[in-house]
Amino acid sequence: MTLSENAATWDALGAADPLWAVLSTDQGRDGGWDEAEFFATGSADAAWLRGLVEGAGGAFGGRALDFGCGVGRLSRGLAEHADRVVGVDVAASMITQARARNQHPDRVEFVHNVARDLPFDDGEFDLVVSLIVLQHLPPALTIRYLLEFARVLRPGGTLAVQLPSAPAAAEPLPAHACHAGIEVLAAPDTLAAGEVGWVDVRVRNISRAEWPTGRLLKLGNHWLAGGKLVVRDDGRFDLPAAIPPGHAVDARLRVCAPAEPGPYQLELDLVQEFVAWWADGGSATVRLPLLVTPPAPASTTAAASTTAAASTTAAAGGAARPAARPVGDSAIEIHPVRRDVVCAILEYAGCRVLRAEPDGLAGPGWHSYTYVAVAR
Repeated sequence: MTLSENAATWDALGAADPLWAVLSTDQGRDGGWDEAEFFATGSADAAWLRGLVEGAGGAFGGRALDFGCGVGRLSRGLAEHADRVVGVDVAASMITQARARNQHPDRVEFVHNVARDLPFDDGEFDLVVSLIVLQHLPPALTIRYLLEFARVLRPGGTLAVQLPSAPAAAEPLPAHACHAGIEVLAAPDTLAAGEVGWVDVRVRNISRAEWPTGRLLKLGNHWLAGGKLVVRDDGRFDLPAAIPPGHAVDARLRVCAPAEPGPYQLELDLVQEFVAWWADGGSATVRLPLLVTPPAPASTTAAASTTAAASTTAAAGGAARPAARPVGDSAIEIHPVRRDVVCAILEYAGCRVLRAEPDGLAGPGWHSYTYVAVAR
């Protein structure tokens, strides 16, 4: 994914469901975040960062840069500790909403930037922070921005950034346990190109072994055209609990239609993340025919788009199922950079690494660290 493609993805997410795009919880989907609770998480994260930085021997405050600020979640929290805060983001839609929600316009400003260079002078900041942002960039861009962070820090200034280092591969489930029965309860038969839809599924454990928790077991999907795989990874639904043999769980899987119109097959399968798709071991999948139509013209109004989406019918039951976002969950990529590489880059850039703190911020399935460093 190029920088311009990354900007377009986050711009679309920011226009459609900005709070969820910034902090992707199940409860926060489709406008589900309570705004006060959302911004309270930024205050909590800023306080946690301050404790981490000062505990490592760094300073926290002064003029601060929040890289990947989104709608200003962390920027608002940083304003409780810093004299001035500048938030920068690649998505114009996010910056527009950050400015509209800015409670401290005298001390907090937001800057739109779609470039590999940050639009700031050398040594302009006392503090540079970035949480749950760099992980969504290709590693080459992450490395570039780490160098930029060091450039805009004054000597003695503090850097606090988070990055996943590697997948936390789950212990593979025994082959005899990887057999599922998949029953489709409701599904669309038509989606517009790039449109998000839902598939309601009942997943049953038809093996002789329990499916345990903590093994990254998920329902997922592929897209096929003419019998050939065209999109390997799309939606995911985490199995919520241990499932004994013979028991079932109902799932709602979000899928995003391919960009090219035409007839497709939507294939449903179980996957143990970072291990294997269960079809590779002989578990049966389900394939649903689905027609992808051309996207609505750009001139179509939001109200007309909503009405058209609501007319999409489910193959089972005929219930209307409107799309919530024009960008699927799979567009949010995660790219790790090894811990030793991050430390080496920061040292090369003239920073002294004080701490690499395990943080869990990349979510289950990833080893993630928040790095604290001081510019020499």
